[in-house]
Amino acid sequence: MSLSLSKQEVAFQAKARKFAETHIEPLAAEVEREGYFPREVLAKMGRERLLGAPFPKSDGGLGLGWSYEILVAEEVSAVSAATEMVRLASAALYSAPLSFFGSKSQKKDYLVPVLSGEKVGALALTEPGAGSDAASIVTLAKRNGQVDHKRMIKYNV
Repeated sequence: MSLSLSKQEVAFQAKARKFAETHIEPLAAEVEREGYFPREVLAKMGRERLLGAPFPKSDGGLGLGWSYEILVAEEVSAVSAATEMVRLASAALYSAPLSFFGSKSQKKDYLVPVLSGEKVGALALTEPGAGSDAASIVTLAKRNGQVDHKRMIKYNV
């Protein structure tokens, strides 16, 4: 097994590095210190096809695999860790569940626009007593006989 990057990976890495140095580095101080949200950077990354590397082309991704996602993450975080967290939350944490489990309609409406940079994906995670610590979340389901026939699941009101 070779641990060296392929020629295609090296070229993609160079593209990501050039993008990061040209478009992210000039804003890095503002993002890092002042909390500026680099919305326009995500839009540019989408136009340059630097979002969604691991996801299938049918979902709006590049179909290249997770090693390419890591290459983008390394290059963006090298110039701005905060910008990388914004990119990661939208292009991976939000996008992966939709790509793996979403319906065609959900992917069209909610995934493709994020991977193109048109929209920003977000992940919301909190629960009383756990905050954003996912490992501490406790879920309790109680049968009450109500059924959501559209989804065919029981829920507690």
